[in-house]
Amino acid sequence: MDFEIIKIGGSVITDKSGFEAARLAEIKSISKTLAAHFKKGNRFVLVLGAGSFAHPHVLKYGLSGKVSSPAQLEGVQHIHKSVAALAGMVAKELEKHGCKCVYCPAGSLATLHMKNIASFGMAPLMHALAEGKIPITIGDMVADDALGYAPLSGDKILANAGQGAVRAMLVSDTAGVMAGGKTIPCITRTNFLDLESHLGGSKNTDVTGGMRGKVLELLEMESPAIILSCGKNCANLELALAGKECVGTRINC
Repeated sequence: MDFEIIKIGGSVITDKSGFEAARLAEIKSISKTLAAHFKKGNRFVLVLGAGSFAHPHVLKYGLSGKVSSPAQLEGVQHIHKSVAALAGMVAKELEKHGCKCVYCPAGSLATLHMKNIASFGMAPLMHALAEGKIPITIGDMVADDALGYAPLSGDKILANAGQGAVRAMLVSDTAGVMAGGKTIPCITRTNFLDLESHLGGSKNTDVTGGMRGKVLELLEMESPAIILSCGKNCANLELALAGKECVGTRINC
């Protein structure tokens, strides 16, 4: 089955400088745009960045190393509930526009070993696609056989779930990867080292590696990918979804 994979960054749908702060206007606008794309017969997996619904909890409960204490395990549960709530906000908006959604927790897809993916299963996502629904997943704490639990970012989910996708899109809060105020048009494994100095971390709380981490994950995919912003009234995203010329940085181009 042909499908696309679309990741909406946590910086787009949450205020990453806050705590569990959703950007409701952006969620509504993006959901309307994605629903229109879906109703044209396009099937896609939707991955969400957790943003302020997870990163502050990771720091608060000390979840970046071994996770075993009662307080840490309580923090893991807080994150599960928090990110599920954010995914639910997006699903609710999509359903308002006639789409059916299925929430697929990250823990139902992957297991980790020392923060690296040890196993990844597409079955829940593919089952939802086969039923004509939009599978939604989001960055979360996932079982790690060495650490107990560890963060699994939406970017890592995108890179793994997107291996069989016809194309991948990563919607960011910038117009792609920037250098000197301009968008870098294309990044490949060949020119990555020359451009790496422009790939910084996040300016807000982020435990998943910022833009550099996103690009590295996308370079691991074989599918063509693009990092772009929504643009005013999601106009740029609409162009990208339609396969038209848009502003963004293409990966594996």
